[in-house]
Amino acid sequence: MVSRKVVFDMSLILHRHLFIIGMPGAGKTYFSNKLAETYSFNHRDQDVEIELYAKRSIQSIWDTQGEAGFRTLERFLLLKLMLDTPSIISTGGGCPAFFDNLGLMNRFGVTVFLDRPLEWLVEKNLEMNKPVIKSGIPLDQQIISLQHSREYYYKQANVHLKSDDHEHNWIRTVTQYCQIHNIIGG
Repeated sequence: MVSRKVVFDMSLILHRHLFIIGMPGAGKTYFSNKLAETYSFNHRDQDVEIELYAKRSIQSIWDTQGEAGFRTLERFLLLKLMLDTPSIISTGGGCPAFFDNLGLMNRFGVTVFLDRPLEWLVEKNLEMNKPVIKSGIPLDQQIISLQHSREYYYKQANVHLKSDDHEHNWIRTVTQYCQIHNIIGG
């Protein structure tokens, strides 16, 4: 196996989108920001883009249009973001599991799956009060159910980052993959 040195070069150019996927509360936006800061790449948060476009909160969209209405809007904004300059895009947790979104992301960019343990996801979702939380159903059961229904899609990501690794190593892993596949370069 040939070892390649990973270069943290601030003059690198992103040639295709990087889509950061994973469960709600996995840290997609946080990691996307760290990666974008490392290289001065653009970062777009799909949920923020949805709220700006709709001029209301994600929760409000879920409450008035239900999941089907939200997923349609999420899909529209994904397509819109894909037409922009290559960026690091943190997606909504369910985005890869609906329509042919994952196939499009893999065709027009690179997908990076942030894989976090159940305990982490429960804690973060309680902190953030995500729309995924349904009263009366224990949160850990909801997350296990969501993980089970989305696992097939997440595992099709180009890069799979495990939670037991340090964030700096995550950046190194993504950088190395992108350099080898000419996703970033001079």
